[in-house]
Amino acid sequence: MSQPLDLHIISHTHWDREWYLTFEQFRFRLVALIDDLLDLLRRDPEFRFFHLDGQTIVLEDYLQIRPQRAAELTEHIRNGRILVGPWYVQPDEFLVSGEAIIRNLLIGLRIARQYGEPMMVGYLPDSFGHIAQLPQILRGFGLDTFIHGRGTFVSKTGGTEYWWRGLDGSRVLGIFLAGWYNNAQRFPADSQEALAYLDRIVAQLKAAGSKRDLLLMNGVDHLVAQENLTAIRQDLAARYQGGRLIHARLPDAVDALRHAAGEHLGTIDGELIDESEGVLLTGVRSARIGLKQANNATERLLEGWVEPYETWASLLGKRYDRDFPRYAWKLLLQNHPHDSICGCSIDQVHREMAPRFAQAQQVGAELLQHALDYIAARVDTTPVDTKDALETTVLLVHNPLPRPRSDVACFEVDFAQRPEYNDIELLDEQGQPVPVQVLHRVQRTRKVLSPTATPHETPVSRYTLAAYCEHVPPCGYRVYTARLVRRLPRVDSGVACPAVMENEHLRVSVVSDGTLSVTDKRSGAIFERLNFFRDQGDIGDQYNYVKPMNDTVVETLGGGVELRVLAAGPVLAEIEVVVRPHLPVAACPDRTGRSTEYVEAPIHSRVRLLRGVERVEITTELDNTVKDHRLRAVFPLGAAIDSALADTTFGAIDRGLELPSYWPWASRDRPHRSFVDVRTTGRGLAVLSRGLYEHDARPDGQLELTLLRGVGHMFVDFNSYAPLDAVEEGQCLGLQRLDYALLPHGGDLPVERLAEAAAAFNAPLRVVQAEQHSGELPPRHSFLELEPPALQLTAVKRAEDRASVIVRCYNTTGATVRGRLRVAGAWRAAYRVTLDEQREAQCALAGGALELDVAPWRIVTIELEE
Repeated sequence: MSQPLDLHIISHTHWDREWYLTFEQFRFRLVALIDDLLDLLRRDPEFRFFHLDGQTIVLEDYLQIRPQRAAELTEHIRNGRILVGPWYVQPDEFLVSGEAIIRNLLIGLRIARQYGEPMMVGYLPDSFGHIAQLPQILRGFGLDTFIHGRGTFVSKTGGTEYWWRGLDGSRVLGIFLAGWYNNAQRFPADSQEALAYLDRIVAQLKAAGSKRDLLLMNGVDHLVAQENLTAIRQDLAARYQGGRLIHARLPDAVDALRHAAGEHLGTIDGELIDESEGVLLTGVRSARIGLKQANNATERLLEGWVEPYETWASLLGKRYDRDFPRYAWKLLLQNHPHDSICGCSIDQVHREMAPRFAQAQQVGAELLQHALDYIAARVDTTPVDTKDALETTVLLVHNPLPRPRSDVACFEVDFAQRPEYNDIELLDEQGQPVPVQVLHRVQRTRKVLSPTATPHETPVSRYTLAAYCEHVPPCGYRVYTARLVRRLPRVDSGVACPAVMENEHLRVSVVSDGTLSVTDKRSGAIFERLNFFRDQGDIGDQYNYVKPMNDTVVETLGGGVELRVLAAGPVLAEIEVVVRPHLPVAACPDRTGRSTEYVEAPIHSRVRLLRGVERVEITTELDNTVKDHRLRAVFPLGAAIDSALADTTFGAIDRGLELPSYWPWASRDRPHRSFVDVRTTGRGLAVLSRGLYEHDARPDGQLELTLLRGVGHMFVDFNSYAPLDAVEEGQCLGLQRLDYALLPHGGDLPVERLAEAAAAFNAPLRVVQAEQHSGELPPRHSFLELEPPALQLTAVKRAEDRASVIVRCYNTTGATVRGRLRVAGAWRAAYRVTLDEQREAQCALAGGALELDVAPWRIVTIELEE
């Protein structure tokens, strides 16, 4: 005789904050949903529980309109009838940073705890795949269960429950929602129909490998609570012979599943990106590229600059501002729901995202400027040499990375306005000359703001410079003196001819068809035909790339090229390369191929080689006038490969190149965060990127980076490929600017060096023009140092609820690393803490430094107490 089942009915809604309607249009429905829910809970005590999709932003959205119902809502959350959290929003995981995922949980749990007990379940029912380090992140917040609807299937897991193990070995109980998160969406009111409906659900879940405890997900996108559920459930309980019907809280159902699971379950390792049996929707990684670029810029600003510099300034006496950074983070996170950052909503939704990015960046820029000014006011900025100069000014060059750094800084500096064009000399704090190059000068007015006077304008001559700054201290600064001198700027020949650039590490030449030939001087490897462009048709939608049956592929190999030298000097050489492919204007009317009408589509690439730097930087611009296409930059390694190494959130993954099992939308494309590397014996090539997250590595060694994907529809019918729901702005017409870089090597570059190079490309040196004065801080100073390079720094900030300082890093390698952390200051104690900033163990401080033993792929968070 079979064991009776426990059927856990989970009443819920899945709340896409914006998607096929705007946020405000959906908010009308949200307010009505929660109004009705509160009324239902009041009149029906047997309708026990309702889940608000694991998010807390819905509470803010509702109470902004209905503040008068806050006490009633709070009472039900405190009593456990309405379940909220742990997330602030339901994010996409591949398109946002690891720190953004952590802040999502920090903020979500903080809000939930203001109302009652959070739902401590890693609930992500609709995300488009799952990162390999999510188990470690969840465990860092005390979450030991993960519930999902995509990324793997019961044919791989052996049932609806399994163990999911992350890169570092952290393990959570995985629960796959067979039949989706609406497998019991709405029970029929008719008694016989309800019983048959229940039988079908049970049969489906049993066929998927569910055991004694079954999850019946009673709800779906934007649906209100089923008001007649109690009567239906009571009727079914009296008539169903297979077990008990329980109107359940998801944590209680999870406890039952965990109790029954034991160690016999199968284990899945690493990222969940399986497309063999269903939809993963990988095309979202390249839909509306501009959103991804704006998000990357905002994350880098808040994580790499604002929070660390607010912290450094606070250690010098400035009041640490928790409120503005939290406000900026919430603005940013409001763009991280999977239907938002993925670029798969209606046009108006994505128009409304732009102000959130802009506002978060404005807040971040103000915070950073105040912190930089506060630090500069305490630095000894006495110029080293003023004689024979028309004017001198002082510059602080800031390095946000935790190791000493030699790199090129490009920046602007203002002098008093003069009609003549002058040269500039740069000296370090010891009076030694520094390589500097004047790029151009403009006459401007500078707005001067004061809290005690009205704004006024000062005329200036604004010079744009490039300087090679050596040994800038880790997470610190170095002071330089800029001298305006009475002579014309030098025009040094930094190139052998208009099509060749060379520095200590690389030789770069532009070939007659516009491709690059790069020689790595260290290994002797030569890489040919780099950075040609491949344009293909795309009849898919915002979720999926779909190749037309009769595609027309256009490549820029073998075509003509226009070259222009933009800069040639001791610090920087830059050549503009223009190719002019003719592309089909759109898909043909029946969408089986591309139009026979063509248009010229010029592509401008500015190729830069910097003094002392191992990368080739490329900025590609085009005014996109073509529809229904995908444009990629292509980089042949020149040898066959069988895998590609790409960074992922808090780690790196070497993925094989095998094609996924057949499915019409199955994709070769794979995600990365900031680098992807292909290699073989004696040669390797990495592509570094800013806000470009999709690549395809092919067995012949060709590495493709997606620059643009333009489509005009939200959806395409799975069967007929007929387009549905037009989104004209999804075509990404207009000016597009894409930043990436090449890092050639000898085939043996360690992953930590790749991570370091990608971090440097994404975090250029920042230069601040300062007043001249004495100060207590030296002209060369480090606030934090972290060794070795295998440990990548991801966060420096004040603790959420304490005055102490939080420092977070992770091990980029698969080997245990002995590290050393030093943070300037007088520290009373140090602790290892969880991601939720709960203390785990005290650490020994020796001479103000901390020794760290970091396991493979491990995220480590340290708290320093003053």
